[in-house]
Amino acid sequence: SDVVGDLVYMTGAGKAVTKADPFDIAKMPVVGCIISKSSSTDCVVQTNDLVVSVYTGLTPGKLCFVGTNGRPTAVRPSPTPGNDILIQPSGFAIDTNLFLVSPGTNITRLLG
Repeated sequence: SDVVGDLVYMTGAGKAVTKADPFDIAKMPVVGCIISKSSSTDCVVQTNDLVVSVYTGLTPGKLCFVGTNGRPTAVRPSPTPGNDILIQPSGFAIDTNLFLVSPGTNITRLLG
């Protein structure tokens, strides 16, 4: 189940979103992050601007990518043997708990 803080992509069904997976081209590109959930199927997605206190432990000043866990990471993910990975910037860490959501439009595929 998707949780607050997950980076999400549009599933193609109306306004539906699901957690992104950089190992699966069908589950990219990221359009934003979940900032709140009112039920297991309803959420609020922020597509740009500052997200406060959803994340902890961010590295201030670093560009973040879509992590293999579907959350922002300052470490660019690497492919695993036999598994390609898509690299997409997701935003910037302004402080340890302050994230600027800014999904990049350039996506790079690294071969595994």
